Amino acid sequence: MSVLLITICIHAPSLYLGFTGDDFQWWQQARMALDKPSLLLAPGGGYRPVNTWTLSLNRLLFGTKPLGYPATNLFLHLICGVLFWFLLGRFSLSVLVRSIVVVLWLCSPYSLEPAQIVNTRYDLILPICWLALALIWPGPSESWNRGHLAGAIALAGLTLFTAETWVVLPAFVLCFDLCLSQIHLRKALLHTLWAGIVPLMYIFVYFLHPPIDRNVYYAGGLKAAANVSHAWTVFSLTFLHPLEFPFGSREVLSLLMIGSLAWFGWRRSQSLMGIGKRESTP
Repeated sequence: MSVLLITICIHAPSLYLGFTGDDFQWWQQARMALDKPSLLLAPGGGYRPVNTWTLSLNRLLFGTKPLGYPATNLFLHLICGVLFWFLLGRFSLSVLVRSIVVVLWLCSPYSLEPAQIVNTRYDLILPICWLALALIWPGPSESWNRGHLAGAIALAGLTLFTAETWVVLPAFVLCFDLCLSQIHLRKALLHTLWAGIVPLMYIFVYFLHPPIDRNVYYAGGLKAAANVSHAWTVFSLTFLHPLEFPFGSREVLSLLMIGSLAWFGWRRSQSLMGIGKRESTP
C-alpha cells in the first residue's frame, strides 16, 4: 500500500495538466468513434486501436471534463506496479526488495510519460498484458490448463491492438519458458518459433500497408535499435533523445546493465529450482 501511496503523491500533480500535444487528436477520434464504430479499428499514430477504445470509454464516463482522462492513466500505471510486485514474488524476493524495485520503476523518469500523458496509455496497457501473462505462466513441473491457456491467448491478442511493439512477444515467451517454467532450451526455442509466426505475418502486412507515414516516425536501417539501450540511460541522469538514436558509452553501459539483470534473473531462477529440488527430496 505504501508503494502505491508514494506513486500517487509523485504523479498526482499531473492530474491537473489536462490535455497536451496529441491528446486532442486522440480525444477527437474517440468522440467520433462513438458515432461511427468503424473508427474503433482505425489507425492513429500507428495501429493502436486500444487507445481509441479506452478514450471512448472515458468520453462516456467523463465527457469533456479532462480530469478523468489522466486519472485513468495513473490507475493503469498503478495496476502495472501491482502486477510487477506479484511477479517479483514468483522469484521469492522479500517484500522490502519488491517494494523498492516497484517504487523505482513506477517513479522513474522512463515511466513519466505514459503515466501522465493521456495519449500514450498504450505504453501502460502493453506491460499490463505482459505482466499478467507472466503471472499466469506455468511454473516448474506445472502444465497449462484451459483457463490459463485461454487467458494467455486473450492477453496476447489484446497486445496486437495495443502498440506495434507487441511483436517482441516471442522474446517474452522464451524468457518465461526459461525463467518461469524452467523447461529445456530446445523446447523453449520451439515454443518461441511457434509464437513468432503471427508477429512475422503482422510485420509483413504492416510494412506492405503502413497505417502511418514511415518517414515520420521510423529511422532507416539498424540505427533505431540503439533506442532501446538509450532509453535506459535516463537512469544515469542524462537526457533522453528518442528520435536521435544515439549510441555511445552510456548506451553500451546500459546494454551491459540489461545483460547483467537478465543473467541475474536466470541465475536466481536456477538457484530457486535447486532449492525446490532439495526440499522435495525425502
